[in-house]
Amino acid sequence: MYDNSASASIPDDGHLRFEGDGLGITHPDITAPGVNIVGPGTPTGVTATTGTPPGGEATLSGTSMAAPHIAGLAAVMLQANPALTPDQVRQAMEVTAVPMRDASLFHATGYGYADAKAAVDLVTRADFSQALLDRMQAERDSAILAARDYRVLASDHWTFQQLPITVGGLDSRDFSFEVGADTTAIRASAAFPTDLGLVGLNLLFEWSLELLDPDGVSVASSTLSSTSGLSLLMLDFAEAGISPKPGTWTLRAVGQANASQPALLFGPTVTVVATQLKAQSKVEAPKPVFTPTGALSFRFTGGGGSLSSPEGCDYDPSGVSGSLSLDAAPADTCSAGTVGYLVNYAVGTPAEFVSEPLSEALTLGGAGELRAYLVDLLSTAYGVAFSSGLSYQLDAVAADGTVTAVTGGDMTDPTMIGASTPTAGSYAFEVPTTEIAAGSSLRLRLLFSGVYTSTMRLVWDGAYGDAGLKLTTGKLETPSSGGGSSGGSS
Repeated sequence: MYDNSASASIPDDGHLRFEGDGLGITHPDITAPGVNIVGPGTPTGVTATTGTPPGGEATLSGTSMAAPHIAGLAAVMLQANPALTPDQVRQAMEVTAVPMRDASLFHATGYGYADAKAAVDLVTRADFSQALLDRMQAERDSAILAARDYRVLASDHWTFQQLPITVGGLDSRDFSFEVGADTTAIRASAAFPTDLGLVGLNLLFEWSLELLDPDGVSVASSTLSSTSGLSLLMLDFAEAGISPKPGTWTLRAVGQANASQPALLFGPTVTVVATQLKAQSKVEAPKPVFTPTGALSFRFTGGGGSLSSPEGCDYDPSGVSGSLSLDAAPADTCSAGTVGYLVNYAVGTPAEFVSEPLSEALTLGGAGELRAYLVDLLSTAYGVAFSSGLSYQLDAVAADGTVTAVTGGDMTDPTMIGASTPTAGSYAFEVPTTEIAAGSSLRLRLLFSGVYTSTMRLVWDGAYGDAGLKLTTGKLETPSSGGGSSGGSS
C-alpha cells in the first residue's frame, strides 16, 4: 500500500534507499476474471484440480485463469493497432481499467478491472500517442496516491543471506536509517522463506522486527503473518503518543525460528524494509451511491426431462437447464435435474437458469437472495460428519454475447445438501452495483462442492415454486463536489 520502490540492482552491502512518493512495484497491474472459469479439459482428462473426460470441460480458479484473458486482450489490441509496444499495451489496459465494484484497494487489485472495449477504443483513437498514455496514467497515479492516509517520504531496503538455521535470535541484524523531521509514521516489514509459504501457510517460521528510536528506546514490534513469511510493524507517532524524533533510528531483525531453503523461490534471502510516512488528508473521487427503488423476483421454471423423479417431478438425469421467470404462478408440475458429483463437479456442467431478454435497462445492487431445493438420498450416511458447499455466478449476457459479471461467490449450508428429501436453503448475498443494458439476459450458474453423491438432484417449480432468485433494483447517483447528486440510472 505504501511502496515507492523501483527496479534496481542490489549493491554489495544489500542496502537500497528510495526517496519520494510512488506506486512502487509490489502491486498487481490489473485484475481480470479468474474465478470459476470454464475451459477445455486436457486430452488425458487430468487438470490441476479435477479430472474430466477427454474432450470435456474443467472449471478452475486462480491467476492461471485470469492470465489468458489478459493475453487475449493484448492480442486484440495488437490486431487493432500493430504498432503498439509491450509497454503501451500495458499502459492502455491500466488507464482504461474500471474501479473494482467491491472497492478493493490498489495494492490488491491494481488499476482495476480490465475493460477490453475501452482499451481497444483507446489504442485506435485518431489522437492516440505515447504522450496521451503518459498523461492519462499520470492522472490515474495521482488520484491513487491521493486516496491514502499517508504519503511516502522515503524507504530503506536491506537484503541479506541468513544463517542456515536460526533459533531464538541466533541470527540477529541491526539496520540504521535516517528519519527526517516530516516523518509522522514508520512502517516496516521482514520477508523471509517459509516451508509452506507458496500455499498460504506459515508454520513455526519467524523473523521479528523491533523499532528503536534515536535514544535506543524500543517503541514498536512486529506482528507475524500466519499465511506467509512476513512480519509487519506500523508505528504512527500521534497514535502512540510519541513526538517526532529526527535522527538515526534502528530496525532490529531477529531470527526467532527459520531455516535457509535454497530450493525454494526465496532461498536463504531475507528482505527488510523501513518506510517513512507522512499523514495526509485522503482525497477520494466521489463514488456513485446505489439507492434501492424496487425488486425483481425470478422463479426457476422450465427444464426437467422425460423421466420421473421420486418426488414426481419431470426429471433430467443429465443436468439442469431451466429459466428465470418473472411469472407469478408456479407450474402445476415440478421439475428436477441431476447436480451430482459426476455431472456437476467431475464433468463441470453447472446448473443453469437464464431469463428472457430484459425489456429495459436496469441497475442491480444491494441485497440478493437465492432459494434452492436439493435432495441426496444417501446424505444420512455422510451429512453428520461432512458438509457441502455451493458456488454461484450471476452474469448479464447481452444480445451480442458480451458477458458482464454481476456477482458470484461461495456459500455453505450443510443442512441444505444433507437431506434425503427436498430441503430448501436460502442464501442472502450482496450484489455490487451493476448496470444492465436492455436486451440482456440474466444467467445464473450453480456449482456444488464438498461431499455429496452423484445422484444429488435440484428440484424446482410446482410444489417447490418458491425456488428462485430475488434481486434489488435501484438507481445510481454520483455525489457532486457541492454535496448534491448528479447523473444516475435506474
